[in-house]
Amino acid sequence: MSSGDKYTKYLILLAFGFWFVSFYLNPYNFWLEMSGSVLILATASLYLWGSYEELFNWNIKNILLGVISALLLYGVFWVGDVIVTELIPFSEGEIASVYNNSQAAALPVIGALLVGVIGPGEEIFWRGTVQKKLEERYSGLVGVLLGGLVYSLVHIWALNLTLLLAALVCGLVWGWMYYLEKNLVPVIISHSLWSLLIFVIFPV
Repeated sequence: MSSGDKYTKYLILLAFGFWFVSFYLNPYNFWLEMSGSVLILATASLYLWGSYEELFNWNIKNILLGVISALLLYGVFWVGDVIVTELIPFSEGEIASVYNNSQAAALPVIGALLVGVIGPGEEIFWRGTVQKKLEERYSGLVGVLLGGLVYSLVHIWALNLTLLLAALVCGLVWGWMYYLEKNLVPVIISHSLWSLLIFVIFPV
């Protein structure tokens, strides 16, 4: 195992620790805790990288891909909300518990953190570092699947099946986008805009 692989493994373990604090212990303020955790993971990831080119491809194609994918993913969740609440009787309570975090800060503050820190930072770490390393170690598609699974499992501390399923869907969608494009710009836009829609503008 290379030093880069070991470094990534330690960062994943650190992420599980951070998510445990934010989702299970939540000692202070969920959004500030998540922002701080993501900022640390993203900064450590950037230190690991040798090139930053894929962060600067802000062209029309990538912007449109990010926006359209975010809108489509939001549509999937809007329809999925109806289906999941029918299939899983306790899902309504689990969904409500996720949105309870929105009471921890003013919506404009949450929106700014989602777009300015959490969305970009999570993609830098989960796709730009974790999935990239998994793709290098295994095949590309296996890397996408494993990356999506780890991204879902890190949310296990919320003790919320609906959240785990939602994170798995998002992780696989953004992972597949990154696998195809090898570019973080569209997934950063997609993640940030989707989060803004789902948590601030039009919660489902």
